[in-house]
Amino acid sequence: MVPPDLPAASSNMKSAGDYVTPHKISVLVLLKEFCTVRQCSLQKRPLQKVEEISWEHTIKQNRDFYSTMLKLIQNPDMDLKRLINIIHPIMHPKTYEIFTERLHKLRKNGIAAIMDYIATLDSLLVEPAPVLPVIQKSSVLGLFIRHMLLAFDKLSFSLVTKLCRRFHAYFDAAFVQCLEESVEVPSGDSPRGEDFEESYFEECQVFASQKQAEYFIAQQAALLQINESAALSPFDLQQKVRELMKGNPELFEVCFLSYLNCLRVKEYCGAKDNLYHHFDRNTYVPQEIKTLNLSEDLGRSSRYAALNIAIFHTLFGHKEEALAALNEAIMVAQEVNDNVCLQYSLAWLYQLTSDHKEVLIERSIAKSAELGLWQLSSLGLQSLTKLKSSTPALPSSVFELLSKSDIQNCQHSMTDMLGSAISLRAGLWGQYGFSALQLLFSEILLYMRTADPMRGGIYHIGEGFCLALRNLALVFASKGLYDEAIGVLAVARDLFPTHSEHSHIWQIADLIIKFERALYQGKWLRALETQKGISIFDTDEGQLRKAQLLFHQGNLAEADTILKQLLDGIETKQIAPNFYVRILLLRSELLSATPNYIMALPSLMTSLSKCESYHLSGLVCLTLIQVAALQLELGLPKQALIILDQIFVSILTNGNLYDIGCCYFLYARCLAFSIIQNGSKNHVLLKKTIFKAISMSNKAFKTFKVIKAVQKMKSVLCWQAYTYNYLGMKAERNDLAYRYRNLDDELT
Repeated sequence: MVPPDLPAASSNMKSAGDYVTPHKISVLVLLKEFCTVRQCSLQKRPLQKVEEISWEHTIKQNRDFYSTMLKLIQNPDMDLKRLINIIHPIMHPKTYEIFTERLHKLRKNGIAAIMDYIATLDSLLVEPAPVLPVIQKSSVLGLFIRHMLLAFDKLSFSLVTKLCRRFHAYFDAAFVQCLEESVEVPSGDSPRGEDFEESYFEECQVFASQKQAEYFIAQQAALLQINESAALSPFDLQQKVRELMKGNPELFEVCFLSYLNCLRVKEYCGAKDNLYHHFDRNTYVPQEIKTLNLSEDLGRSSRYAALNIAIFHTLFGHKEEALAALNEAIMVAQEVNDNVCLQYSLAWLYQLTSDHKEVLIERSIAKSAELGLWQLSSLGLQSLTKLKSSTPALPSSVFELLSKSDIQNCQHSMTDMLGSAISLRAGLWGQYGFSALQLLFSEILLYMRTADPMRGGIYHIGEGFCLALRNLALVFASKGLYDEAIGVLAVARDLFPTHSEHSHIWQIADLIIKFERALYQGKWLRALETQKGISIFDTDEGQLRKAQLLFHQGNLAEADTILKQLLDGIETKQIAPNFYVRILLLRSELLSATPNYIMALPSLMTSLSKCESYHLSGLVCLTLIQVAALQLELGLPKQALIILDQIFVSILTNGNLYDIGCCYFLYARCLAFSIIQNGSKNHVLLKKTIFKAISMSNKAFKTFKVIKAVQKMKSVLCWQAYTYNYLGMKAERNDLAYRYRNLDDELT
């Protein structure tokens, strides 16, 4: 995306005025015909026909028409086909028919018809009117009609002729699809008159006045912040920005809209140029009109320019450049005692630094609340909550801190911050190992009504919404509902396209689901492809997934090398505690498969200590499963059963199907081995206990079958066959052997 060419700013530039265009002629025709029908309905005649009575507009049709007219006046021009698509559903069929017939007559009868018709618009504004007036002179529609009448009166005959031809092309594009009219434009009597006509229609071609441009900029900027999917696409928005700059060269806000558009697609050069252009044009004032107040405005613009440059570098990951610009913004703001700018700078400072972070956030929260900057205060509370969650702080104190943010969000109706608070709460429950509560709060956010009536009922769909969809998709996939997970990700893809700021959230979730599915099914090449995709978004996560893939393939040495590299990088990187525990769990599982139980035990103890310190109950259960598996390998099945009994309910409640299946299978093996190790001479008790273990392993098999974990299913069948062989039940053993052989056909 190349930034548009910017004309030089000038002090005596005129803003785009009111022009008569083909679109505005169509709007005037629509307004005139609607008012004619409206006037007829207001006149009560004694012998009125039934079809005339049924032709009267309903209250809903009147309300929809006036609200649509307001939007048509505020928005830039559009083609006739789009205009018809907007007005057709809200109008009475006969009124719509009169409107289209009038357009056909204007197209057929030429210049005279347009001139005569526009002259009749005066009758709508005459006071006193012969009938009850439906439009007041001082109303929005009345002002629009008066502006168009004045603009039309100023046109020369040659300009009217040119306008007529443009209306013909405008009409034919919708009804005839014929734009091949090539009529020479009559030249004026003097070169100066010809230049004036050309310049008029060059400006008129933009189809947007200054007020329309300001409305469009405010609308699109708000949509980019609250619901990017409702805004124009990056290409269409950039084309519209070019048009607005052409007709409104002094409107520097267009540059900032272009800057936001470039940020959507991560275009560094375009975003940088547009940001510089915005503040350069914003601070330009001619020497002859500078005053004290203007100097203050220039100082304010310069410090906010530095702040925005710091934000720009932060979004592109340039930490040093961002800190340099942020220090400049803080220095300039301190000179003039601008507390608001200082608080915004502080909010970005504690995100860029790691030293004394908690102190900086607490200062920001206190000062923001004092200044009434409630959004910054709520954001600070959420940032402090995230920071506390990565420390050994009690979960109760973390959620209590987050509840303060909820109170501020509700008191000041900050819907965007309320959504991010709910998504943060869902993430915290997931981190602490309560996936059921994580799913619950994600669904609460998805069901929450965030539509703002002041913004046309547009729903606020931001990062929190994308995180909620991500959580929902991951839960569906963990339960084997892959089709439902794909459907949720399809919704996320529609709401957050690939060029969106938050698209990486659902993209990495999609890759993780595909990786785990391929891993369970033993499709190593597909798993390797998705692992490479994960590495693009998150290098550490990609390396962990690579080690997991190598472990399942049996390449233990290379997998152990990767895990050692990840553990060595913990000292230099700020790695989350749950990610550190996942590394330890995978390495201990790898060492147990060597088998090297002596080396695996310290890793498990370190993992257990870390989980208890950071209250990671979900990972505690996974750690204890591996401890129980290690005890089984060491010949201590009874101790393993005691551990499994403690965590079984928690695993069934919050674990995924793979972990549940592993727990079932491990419990079955421990149960069978404990009775065999006991050497019971009671054959009835022996068989009863082993059959109970086989029944438990059948549950594991069904669980693995849901997610199509082929390797685990084969392990279960193999163990059952050995068990039946131990009991001397050869028929059952042979059936399981046959099923083992044809398992791939059973799953297809």
